[in-house]
Amino acid sequence: MMHGICVIGDSHTGAIAKAERRLDKDGKNTATYFVAMHNIWGVPFDWRRRDGAKVQKFHFPLALTAAGSELRPDNEKLEASFIEWARKPYISVDEYDAFVCIDCTFSVALLFSFAQIYRYDRMRASPHNQLLVSEACFKAAIAGLAEQTWSMQIARLIQRTTTKPVYVIPEPFASSDVPETASGKAGLYIAAKNNGYLEEFGRIFSDTCADLQKETIVTVLQQPPETVQDHVFTRREYAQSSLIERPEDDLLHTNERWGELVIQDLMQDLANRRAS
Repeated sequence: MMHGICVIGDSHTGAIAKAERRLDKDGKNTATYFVAMHNIWGVPFDWRRRDGAKVQKFHFPLALTAAGSELRPDNEKLEASFIEWARKPYISVDEYDAFVCIDCTFSVALLFSFAQIYRYDRMRASPHNQLLVSEACFKAAIAGLAEQTWSMQIARLIQRTTTKPVYVIPEPFASSDVPETASGKAGLYIAAKNNGYLEEFGRIFSDTCADLQKETIVTVLQQPPETVQDHVFTRREYAQSSLIERPEDDLLHTNERWGELVIQDLMQDLANRRAS
């Protein structure tokens, strides 16, 4: 099914890989997965509020460089992760027909974190006492942050060496089961919910994805609408990951049902390209 496709990403590739195995009835799967977790993809950069309080980590720069038609890791951990998952120390662009970058900091959490510091006049003020900026400035900043995510950086590296299709799949939304007491990234979802930002942020994130696709020629496959609840959450039936021992404790990953829908969208787009 996913013949000749190079999948690049982090922990969310697990749902795609498991879905692919379920859909691969004839055993002709040839997709290759280059996977690395968390900070292995790059050097963490702490973005802090003016008062010094920590907001959220953003990760720049990418620990991957282009050498001719190859994408080579800049550190031993990333190379070791490539070897573990793909049995190859680097990505050879010439070997694949299409490329898929999953998550790698491309997430609606960018919006949530930015809104802890800034807001525009139609956004209700939160307890964080955000700085007021224009709506155009707010949206331009979100677009700029999204464009600098690791997924978009990887996509640009690939596009420098080939005209083959490149896709970016944003991090799936957190589970609709996220409790009010959640902290960390899941807690950012609750903060956005309590501030009344969900519908507005869902629209801004969708528009940002669409605008990036127009400007960069990278196809951004947004989350399948049937899996979305309340604009920026994932419905329970798609959110409980079957990849870990206690799926009810996993609020930030999806399962193979989500993966199957994403693969269907990907395959349909590739089919449309071949037909045009």
